[in-house]
Amino acid sequence: MGILGGAALAATAVAATTAPAHANPNWTLYNEGTGAPLTSTDVLSGTGSAVFAATIAGAPRTITCTFGASNPLTLSASGPFSGAPGSTLTVNATPPSSLNCTSGTLNVPVTLTGTWGVSFTVPAAGSTPGQLYNGVLTGSLNVPANAVNANLSAFVAGCSAVGPTTAKAFTGSYNASNGAVTANANQAFTATATGCTVTSTRLVSASLTANPIIDLQW
Repeated sequence: MGILGGAALAATAVAATTAPAHANPNWTLYNEGTGAPLTSTDVLSGTGSAVFAATIAGAPRTITCTFGASNPLTLSASGPFSGAPGSTLTVNATPPSSLNCTSGTLNVPVTLTGTWGVSFTVPAAGSTPGQLYNGVLTGSLNVPANAVNANLSAFVAGCSAVGPTTAKAFTGSYNASNGAVTANANQAFTATATGCTVTSTRLVSASLTANPIIDLQW
C-alpha cells in the first residue's frame, strides 16, 4: 500500500460499490481480502521495486531495489483505522531487514531499519453507508532518519552511505481499485557517506502492489 499527503480527489471519484455498512460516520480502512474493516491482526504486504540514483566518487550510478515475495514491505495496521473526510491516516510499516539491490551486474547490499509509515489523505464524504472508495489517494511513504544503509563497495572499495539524514516523506499515490502504489519521480534526499563521496542522492521511481487491496468504506 503503499507509496502516497495531499488533497483527496473529488467526491465524484467515490465508486458506487457497496459493502456491509458500519456505524462510524467517517471513512474506515477496509480489507478487500477479508471483506471486512481492517484490523490489527490483518497481514498486509507490498511487492515491487524502487530505483535510486546518486553520484558516487564522481560517477553517476543507478541502483534498483526489489521488494519480493520473500522480503515484502509489511504493513502492521496499528490504527487509527478511520478518519474524517479530508483527514490523514497513517499506518506503520515494517521494512524487510535487507533488500535485493543491483546496479547492472553489480550487487549492492542494502539494509533497512526503523519503523516506517504510510500516510494518505482520505477523500470527501461518501453519500451511501457502506460504499467503497475505489479512486486514487495521494500520500507518502515515511522513512525515518538513517534507516537505509547501502554498501557501495561494488563501486569503490570501503564505500558506504546511510540516509536519509533526516526523516523523509516520499510522496506518491495509491490506487484503491487495484492496490498500485506509485512514487512521484526524482525525489532528492541527503545521505552520509563513508570511504567515498556520494552526492545527488534521489529516489528516481517506485512501483509497488499492495496485497490484499486496502480500500476505504464509508
